[in-house]
Amino acid sequence: MEVLVLGYPRTGTASMHSALVQLGYNEVHHMFAVFTNPMDADLWREAFEARFEGKGEPGPWKTEQFDQVLGHCAAVTDCPAAGVTLSEDLIAAYPNAKVILTMRDPEKWWGSFSSTILPATRSTALRLGMLLDPAGFGRLGAMARAAAQL
Repeated sequence: MEVLVLGYPRTGTASMHSALVQLGYNEVHHMFAVFTNPMDADLWREAFEARFEGKGEPGPWKTEQFDQVLGHCAAVTDCPAAGVTLSEDLIAAYPNAKVILTMRDPEKWWGSFSSTILPATRSTALRLGMLLDPAGFGRLGAMARAAAQL
């Protein structure tokens, strides 16, 4: 792991993903990766539950555990890694990585977040998808619920 981009979603994380790829970081983890590999959502859910609910192997994840989902990556940006949730744990697990904190005016961020991500997480379509596709959307929903417990 060389770069940890730890800003909230909607603070330029997709642009950072593109920039890092252009700079030669071949594998950059972004929420896009969870959509393409829903089994990653299980690992992120386990990280949230261990850290914040004391489930599984309680406490913050270490490098070996994060490497299960990030070991092939040179950088990470966006959820589920970003924001206040697991940032400290990622910094401890990858102490040699450069840390970038993307930021945005709070009012503009909330406007963007509340008109894009928030409605999607509360949508009937998502709940229906979770019921009809437990191996895909169901995993994403379980991860989102674990993250929302924070």
